[in-house]
Amino acid sequence: MLTGEGLAVLAPILRANADAVQAYGEMERSQEFQHPISYEAMMARTFDAILLPGGHAPEMKEYLESSQVQAKVVEMAEQNKPIGAICHGVLVAARARTAAGTSFLFGKRTTALTKPQELSA
Repeated sequence: MLTGEGLAVLAPILRANADAVQAYGEMERSQEFQHPISYEAMMARTFDAILLPGGHAPEMKEYLESSQVQAKVVEMAEQNKPIGAICHGVLVAARARTAAGTSFLFGKRTTALTKPQELSA
């Protein structure tokens, strides 16, 4: 998305604009990006919200199946903090189990794309 590479004829429409590319570069150079904390070290009380990103990279499996990340979702929910999820990030929330053993999403309303919808987009 940053360079448009691999987007073929859609590159002019979907490629990030110059401001987004610059902001991404700044993020890459930041201390936080260069030295991320581990899931285990994350303390929910020190964050205002959590965003569960998604994606298709092979490395996503470890994140999506991480009991540590799932526990952080439940911690954030117990503290009534906002939780957002994009794409496959919804799986992390769905797999997060409360003390009662139910999915964090049990009884909640979510929106997501089905696989055919995602592929057609």
